Formats: sequence, structure tokens, C-alpha cells
Amino acid sequence: VGPGWDGCSALPYKWTQGGCMVALPLLGTSGRADCISHDGTTIGGHDTLSNRWRACLWYENGVQTILIDGVVNSNTFGVSGIGEAAVGTYGAEGWVWTDTDGIVQIPRPAGVAASTPAIPLDVTDDGDLVVGLFGNVIGGQGFVWERGVGTSLAVDWFPANGVPLFDAINSVWDVTPDGRFVAAAGWNRPVGVWNTMTGKRVTQFGGPSHTIYDLAWYGDNQHVLTANAD
Repeated sequence: VGPGWDGCSALPYKWTQGGCMVALPLLGTSGRADCISHDGTTIGGHDTLSNRWRACLWYENGVQTILIDGVVNSNTFGVSGIGEAAVGTYGAEGWVWTDTDGIVQIPRPAGVAASTPAIPLDVTDDGDLVVGLFGNVIGGQGFVWERGVGTSLAVDWFPANGVPLFDAINSVWDVTPDGRFVAAAGWNRPVGVWNTMTGKRVTQFGGPSHTIYDLAWYGDNQHVLTANAD
């Protein structure tokens, strides 16, 4: 999924393995698709109305649902494996959405300034665990939010859960739909994959010349795809 252009207006598109580009329906005047569920049924992004981004979802039946229609920009950055939970931003704040609970704001841990953008990137199928970062991929701080527990910086959460770290974590990029594996990276550092059940690092790859700008689990949860600057 991604944006296409009609003159000066961005439009959301979905590409299928059959090689077909499909334009998604729009309630606003323009928009962009940014993420898709593992099963391909739910797409997240935003549309634009009156110069405001509105976080939304598109479903395989062609229906578009607006998640947030507020006074500042909002966007959907991650959708769970089967599309039952989503995460995104509203201004500088992060949120998680489920069909049962609606929008829940992700609080900041102590020491993170209110002006620092919160960017949730992925969520488990049950909506109970969210990963992301505060700031940006260069100098940001990875975080983990747990329903009923709160938000922790990654450098605190991993050791507290028995998971050894190899370096500072700028971004916690992705979590498998069942919450079993988490992938994270630091600035100019390798990508690490941890088993949250055992506390063990499963693998590590990349290095100082590989700055990760995006990461996603492949549908089988056995492979990780990365986009990086070499």
C-alpha cells in the first residue's frame, strides 16, 4: 500500500500480487495508505478534509472508517495481523484503537517531554501491547505500552522482562500479532529480534552501516523485512 498522485493530490492505493493497483475509496479530498494487516484485509492511513489529516481504516469490502476527526492532524501507522487493532498519532500524541474500546491515548513515561512526538508503529491482535518510539529514528527512544500497565522506555522494559540488550534502542519497530517476538533497532546498530516469552535474543543482523527506516514481519512471522539507508 502507499500513495499515488492525481495532479497535486495524493490518493491511497493497494497493490495486489496479481499486479493490479487499486485506488481506495475516499470520504475526504485526498489521502494516503501507510500500513496493512498481515492478512491483507485492513489498511491504515489518513484522508484529508479541510487541510486536516484524519486517521482512518479501509476494509476489504471497500468501506472507509474515520477513526479520529479532530482539530489537528492524525494518522494510522500500524494495523494488527488480522486488522482488529490499530495505532497512530494525533498531533504529538500516540493512540491505540480496538473495536471494543475505541481510541485509547498512550501515556508518556516520566522524562519524555510533551513536545516530543509519540509514534506508535505496531500492535498485537488483542490490542494489549504496542511498540514504537518517541522522537525519530535517529535520536529517538523506543517504547513499549502494555494495557493495564502503562508505557515504558525500551531500555527499561526489555531488562525488566528478562530480555538482554545489545545496545541502546531508538525504535521498537514491530511485534508479531501474538506478541511473542519483538524487533527493535538503534541508530547505526543491528536489528535484534527477541522472544518475549523466553527473554532470549533470537537473531541479530545488519550493522553500523545499516540505518533502519522501516521494518515489518512477513506474514509467516518467521521473516523480517527492512528498509534501510546504506
